[in-house]
Amino acid sequence: MEEAYTGLMAWIAKEKFPPSPAELLELVQKNKNPEFFIGAETAWELVSRAVKRFGWSNKEKAFETFSAPIKRAVDNVGGWQRICQTPLGNEWGLLRKNFMDVYEELSQVEQEKVLLPNTVLKRLADMQEQKQLGDGQ
Repeated sequence: MEEAYTGLMAWIAKEKFPPSPAELLELVQKNKNPEFFIGAETAWELVSRAVKRFGWSNKEKAFETFSAPIKRAVDNVGGWQRICQTPLGNEWGLLRKNFMDVYEELSQVEQEKVLLPNTVLKRLADMQEQKQLGDGQ
């Protein structure tokens, strides 16, 4: 209840109109789980700083500083060593764009998990499973 109140007070301080229930829920979840609501550009900056700070041989230490979507995006674009070994320039820019695209997609999934109640997530998973079983026949 405290989180909802804090989210509502933050909204009131910034906005003219009251939030919808979905907007209020998002505010509460952003306060509870800010790591799931950072943008792709910020996520890439965290990765870039970690490359400079930890280097290719300290993947474990670098990954301790990342949220789950960032870790998965790093793995999806070729892994930590690939990022660390990519030279600055065009190739670095392409890697950055690829990371941001992947991260954006993964982040959306994580945000849905955080925002949707567990019962809804379970129903969606069950529906997906039933659809896959139906497609397999």
